[in-house]
Formats: sequence, C-alpha cells, structure tokens
Amino acid sequence: MRHLLCGALLWSVALAPAAGTLPPGSWVASAPALTVAVGGRGYHSAALRPRNIALVRGGEIVSVRWRYDAAPRVRGWVCHGAQAERCVALDGPRGHTRAFAGAAASGPFFFRFEVPRGTARAEPVQALQLIVNFR
Repeated sequence: MRHLLCGALLWSVALAPAAGTLPPGSWVASAPALTVAVGGRGYHSAALRPRNIALVRGGEIVSVRWRYDAAPRVRGWVCHGAQAERCVALDGPRGHTRAFAGAAASGPFFFRFEVPRGTARAEPVQALQLIVNFR
C-alpha cells in the first residue's frame, strides 16, 4: 500500500507541468548598454529572454521588475513580444509592474528609451536588467 501511495504521488508530480500547473519561478536577463542620441527617436535594447525557454514554456507572467542607470531626462518603456506589441511606460529607473500579467513568460522583452526632442547631448543607458516572475 505504501509503495502504491508513493507511486501515485510521484506520478501526479510528474504530470503537473503537463496539466498546465507550473510551479512559480522567475528568470533574470541583462542587456548591453546603449546610447540614446537623437531626441524623439526610440532606441531599443537587445532582446531579453530566459536562458532556458523550456523551463518557462506554458508559464504566465505574474509581475516584471526592471532596473537601469540613466540620466533623469531619459524616458523608458518595457515592451513584450517579438515586435514589441505591448509597452509599459516606466516611472523611473527601478520598479515593477503587473501590466503583463497573464502573458507568455517566455518573452521576449525589450527596453525602449528616448530623450526629448531638441536634446543635443547623447545619453548612455547602462545596467539594463529585467526579472520576470511567472507561474
């Protein structure tokens, strides 16, 4: 009886991901620095994706955290989707949002930055990092 119960428990754990109930998790990605040079023009970071897509396949986003270093006049967005279909304006260089809740946790994500029109000086944006929490 004991072996039967252990076998049933192991079988249910093995089938849980197939049934669509992934355990909660997170992934972290960083992008190289970029320079925002022309006012009013958007600059996109490299794509941000999980290192192992198989671990998040079928997972849904719960929340997203971001971090970057830039001058205060640099405006930023986090975008989700291969064509950056959905973007959320960032209220500063650090924060979190639940605006992507329910979307595919596999990404990809991009940062988008711009400076106001008439800006004469190029602005570096560094230390770009994203943390995606999913279930």
